[in-house]
Amino acid sequence: MDAVHEKRTETVRGQIPRPISRFNPRLESLRGVAALCVLCSHCFGLLLVGGLKAYYLVPFLRQPPGAKVLTILCSLLNPEGAVVLFFLLSGYVLTLSFLRSPDSLPRQFVPYVVKRAFRLFPAMWVSILAIAAIRLALPDTLPASLQTSFYTRIFSTPITGEAIGRNFRLASFTINPLTWTMYVEAVCSLMVPLLVAITRTRKWAGFATLFILLALGACVHEIALHYLFCFQIGVVLASFPDLTAGLRWPGTLFAAGVAILFLHRACMPTFTGNLLLVAAGATMILAAALCESPLDRFCWLDAPSVRFLGRISYSVYLVHLAVVYGLVQVFVGFGLQNPGGCFPQVLLAVATIGVTTPLAWACYVAVEVPTLRYGKQIATFLSLRLQLD
Repeated sequence: MDAVHEKRTETVRGQIPRPISRFNPRLESLRGVAALCVLCSHCFGLLLVGGLKAYYLVPFLRQPPGAKVLTILCSLLNPEGAVVLFFLLSGYVLTLSFLRSPDSLPRQFVPYVVKRAFRLFPAMWVSILAIAAIRLALPDTLPASLQTSFYTRIFSTPITGEAIGRNFRLASFTINPLTWTMYVEAVCSLMVPLLVAITRTRKWAGFATLFILLALGACVHEIALHYLFCFQIGVVLASFPDLTAGLRWPGTLFAAGVAILFLHRACMPTFTGNLLLVAAGATMILAAALCESPLDRFCWLDAPSVRFLGRISYSVYLVHLAVVYGLVQVFVGFGLQNPGGCFPQVLLAVATIGVTTPLAWACYVAVEVPTLRYGKQIATFLSLRLQLD
C-alpha cells in the first residue's frame, strides 16, 4: 500500500469506523495546480483578443483563431472546476481534522473556529491591502476600448476606505473579487461540524444530507448555501474511505473528470446552472487522487516544484490579481496589449506566474505560517480550558 495513502480505522464510542489518515501531500499539490489554473484563466480573460469583450461567450466556431486557442486552454484549466475542487478539498480535510481528534465534536468546535479564522483571514486581508495599494500607486492606463468585460468588472471599483473595510469583513468583494470564495469557505466551515456529526452516523445519512443540500442549493440564491453540497461531498469521502480505496482505474477516472470540466467550459461557458456538472468532474478528480491503488501515474504531484506550489497555493490564489493589474500597466507601456492574437495573454500568464510565485512565498512565510502557528496555540489553550471545565 502506498505510504502516502496508508489508512487505519478505529471504532469510537460505538460509531462507524473512523478513518485516521496521514497527511496526504498530493492533495496539497492538487490544490496548488487548481490555484495555477485560476491564475492562468484570469490572465487569458483580461486583454482583448480579436476585438471581443468576452470571447468565451461567442460560439467556438465563430471565434477568431486567437480566441479559439484561449478557449481551448481555459477549457483545459477550467477555473470554475478549480474553485469547486477547492471546496471539495476543504470539506475533506476539515472532516479528517475532526475524525482524528479523540474529543467530541462540541469540544472541538471553538478551537476549530479559531484555527479556521487564523487560516482564512490574515492572508486575505493582506491581499486586499496589496490590491488596493497597487491600484492607488499605478493609475489604470489601459484604454477603455481595449478592456474586456472581465477586466472592467474586477478593476473598475474606486478604492476607498469604506470599500476596503467592507471587503475586510466580507460584506462585499469589490477590492479583491476572489474573496467571494473566502465568504463561502467561512460560512460553510461553520456548517462542517454539523455535517460531520450527521454523516458519520450512517452512510445513508451522509448521502441523504448531500441530496438535501443539492436541492437547497438549487432553490436559494445565498451563495454559501449554493456551494454547501460541495463541502458535503468532501465530508462523505473523508468519513467513508472505502468509497475510494478500492476504485479501479483511477487514471481513467481522473481523465474523465478533466474531460467533463473541459466539455463544460468549451460547450457551456456560463457557470450558472452547470454547478452539478462541474462538481461531478471535480469529484472524479479528487476520488482518483484518494484511491489507494498504486498511483505512479500521479507521481507528478510529488515533484518538488508542484509540492512547493501546493504549499503556497493559498497566497498564489489571493495575491495574483494584484500582480496581474501591475503587469497590465507594464504591458500598456510597452504596447503589448495588441487585441489581435493570443500572444499577449499567454505572455501575461507566464509573467504573472514568475512574479506571483516569490510574492506568494513571502506571504506564506511572513503571514500564513506565523498566523497558523498563533491560531494553533490559541486553539490548544482553549482545548485545555474546555477539558478542565
